[in-house]
Amino acid sequence: MARPMRRRMAAKIAPMKMPPQRIALVAIVAVLLVGGAAWWWRPTASNPSALMHQAGQVAKQPGSPKQPASRNMAVARMDALMAACNRDVAAAFKARALELRQKQDAPSQVAYALAVPLDPSVDVERMPPTEYQRAMLEWQDEIRAALLRAAALAPDDTDVLWQAATRCGDGSDCRAVQRALLAAEPDNMAVWLHEMAWARTRGDAEASRIAFERAAAATRYDIHAGATHEAMLQGYAGLAMPASCERQEVRVANAYMRDLTGVPANTVETGMLDQALASAAVNASVSFPPYSPIVQPCTPALNAAMTPALRESCKRIHTRLADGDTIMDQIFASKIMLQLTADSPESTEWRERYRRSRWLMEHQLDTEILSQHRIEDYADGEVRRMQATLQAAGRWPPPADWLPADENDRSLILTGHPPAKKKPDQAP
Repeated sequence: MARPMRRRMAAKIAPMKMPPQRIALVAIVAVLLVGGAAWWWRPTASNPSALMHQAGQVAKQPGSPKQPASRNMAVARMDALMAACNRDVAAAFKARALELRQKQDAPSQVAYALAVPLDPSVDVERMPPTEYQRAMLEWQDEIRAALLRAAALAPDDTDVLWQAATRCGDGSDCRAVQRALLAAEPDNMAVWLHEMAWARTRGDAEASRIAFERAAAATRYDIHAGATHEAMLQGYAGLAMPASCERQEVRVANAYMRDLTGVPANTVETGMLDQALASAAVNASVSFPPYSPIVQPCTPALNAAMTPALRESCKRIHTRLADGDTIMDQIFASKIMLQLTADSPESTEWRERYRRSRWLMEHQLDTEILSQHRIEDYADGEVRRMQATLQAAGRWPPPADWLPADENDRSLILTGHPPAKKKPDQAP
């Protein structure tokens, strides 16, 4: 799945809009896809009476002398309708996933792995902990097996290798695919950050040290943004919305949610793809490289033994990470960089970069901004899309006098240092 293919896939879906609920509720939707939680159209707790009123108006036929059903009956009916829609959506995705499992090509195996159905008998609230743990381990083993099949079917596809290596876990089969990714992308800092974590898991301090050096020497940072979205689009495009979700009362609930968020109406196909892409968003985050191996060595306050050579290696790593695709990459790395460059001529630039990253984070769940994003935008880079949307709204760059509310962040931006520790009050 090369990047040109990703762009072609994005072009095919350009007219669609991305609902902001996907960002705020991706975890809920992921549970939905494995047989669990409520449909995302369910009314929010903030104003259920408004939805119940609208549902009641739908239930009342024009000219009928009868009044709408009681609030409790309306809530119960809506719960039943949502439950039916939820079951049918889960069933549709399960059926497609099981079809994909039988196909002997890497894209199908990846798409299956990203939405492996959970056994419907798994009930986290009622099942004994040991049985639940066993069921979850079996589910994870099925995901790993599908990803390893995909890697065997497409050993030269770096998107597939990335998916398999970063999710596989321990064991010789996983180590083989991890080595294959390292060999395929020796210039990619992201894979060496993963290797540092893999080496620590193996207890191999020397391999972790070498991985740190390779990360510092790498020439690019690529987390394969958009690979999970493309896999889900290829695997689950064309699923029709179940008839139970097309009931008039369910449509009213959908309309109510759109009114709350300002999101335009979806097409039938987009409604189902929304669920697949929500799962893709969750799955993409699972593959992000861990930051922990580059925190302690590169934070001056945590490493009193930092040498000039180590400082320069840390600066190379975090400079590249600060140019990454995600807001978290940029905010994490620029925060380390402003500490590495404190009291130097570079400090001003990094303090401003950190301030701008914090501004982006402040708007990460702003529904007015997110409602402008298209599905393919998240395959193109979260930061670029957020900046472009904020700029169109007259909110980028941030106001010159803006500072975050957090005292520590304000001090880092203004001085390059955390605030001085307050002395305990003197005893009288």
